[in-house]
Amino acid sequence: MLVFWAPWARECQDMSRFCHAAAEIAGESAVISLNTDTNPVTAHAHHVQRVPTVKILTDGAEVWTAEGLPDTEDLKVAWRAASAIQAA
Repeated sequence: MLVFWAPWARECQDMSRFCHAAAEIAGESAVISLNTDTNPVTAHAHHVQRVPTVKILTDGAEVWTAEGLPDTEDLKVAWRAASAIQAA
């Protein structure tokens, strides 16, 4: 799971709470938090146009994207679906 954010974006001010919830859903090592100001090439490569943006990848392919902070329940459903794809 990739979480793209920027320190200047108002919606990103509470990213620590969101990243903690995401780590509980996906596992600590499965969540990568990327500041778009210090990682512009990665943000561009993943076509990030708004922060925050959350992406779930399976085997390198993007399977789910949310612009803005997704609801925790939506994130759980998306993570389970991505895990099912990977297991297949």
